[in-house]
Amino acid sequence: MDRHATIARVRDWTLSANEVTALPLDDLALRVLLDTRDNDEWNWRTWMLVAQQEAYPDHRNTLQAPTKAWTWLINRGLVVRDINQSSVESIVVSRLEHEALERGLPWLRAVQRLAEVVLLADLPMRLLDKAATH
Repeated sequence: MDRHATIARVRDWTLSANEVTALPLDDLALRVLLDTRDNDEWNWRTWMLVAQQEAYPDHRNTLQAPTKAWTWLINRGLVVRDINQSSVESIVVSRLEHEALERGLPWLRAVQRLAEVVLLADLPMRLLDKAATH
């Protein structure tokens, strides 16, 4: 079956509107990522449109949560732009995404915390370097 022909199928998304809005952002993002991988989705906007039409047709405010989840995934490099597609919304899962799905949310949270610690630890040196060049 052509990859593009699968975009209209119903997904295995079972979260209620209340569950979607109550989940922590990183937890929801991983669930979106898992659904994307399992359904071979190639376009984040199409995923959102299907969620709007099939999962939450009467809950427009609920859609803000998965929109934020997509932004979170993109900003952390878990999904990246698919250069083989012409759509700016086209995505492909990254190597980090596969690792995150294999190891789970606790691992991903630890990696995020470590990245923040390293960034904060490096900040004084960057500021000193910047001050020395001015």
